Amino acid sequence: MTYTSCFSVFGLVLMLTAAPTYSAIIRWDFTSTIYLVNTPLDSESGIPSVGETISGYLIFDSSSLDQRPAASEGEYDIISIYASTASHEWTSHGLSAINAYNDYPGYIGHDVYDLWSRANGPDFGNWSLQRISINYRDLDSTMLADDRLLLEPPDLNDPQIANFEIMYGDNPDMIGHIRHIAARLDNVTASTVPLPNTLLIIGLGLAAIMSKRLVDRSRKGTTKKRFGLSNSIA
Repeated sequence: MTYTSCFSVFGLVLMLTAAPTYSAIIRWDFTSTIYLVNTPLDSESGIPSVGETISGYLIFDSSSLDQRPAASEGEYDIISIYASTASHEWTSHGLSAINAYNDYPGYIGHDVYDLWSRANGPDFGNWSLQRISINYRDLDSTMLADDRLLLEPPDLNDPQIANFEIMYGDNPDMIGHIRHIAARLDNVTASTVPLPNTLLIIGLGLAAIMSKRLVDRSRKGTTKKRFGLSNSIA
């Protein structure tokens, strides 16, 4: 390896070691079973029915900052939520948040962890889609120790309520009557989504090394031709 190549590799190592540490993007995958469709929403044509499976995922940044200063409540950003049945799908759109309430007076001292978003998805009759959410509620207040962002989902044996919910209304912006499609969470698993930054840095570094080698070879060839040099042995 030439001195230039060694210098380039050394530079690449410096790039990797000096590169900022990126936070992890967390994904929660879930499956749930519908156990409730409020009347009269359940009479609409095409509505998902009790017993159907809703599955999907939630994606958020592990470094999301708490946007509420209160010690017993936290609010964090969501990247996306997606859910589907065999015939319908819902995707997050616009306003969304993760809300953590530890011994929160507004819920009679309950622990509540609510991950919700306004959404795009099917409307049914006069009922328009309002929002989708993953909702945990622990009436014994043992689920949360504080209001921090959870990277792992709560144990489904802990909260008394663990649902995926789809909220519909007969007026926009949750002003009128509200009806729910409620699905009990059967399973929720967490994983880390790989970030491309390190691979991108490595790729750029290797490209720089190859480009440098090609330039060096081109210059050597030009120099040999200029001075009448040849690679052949006389």
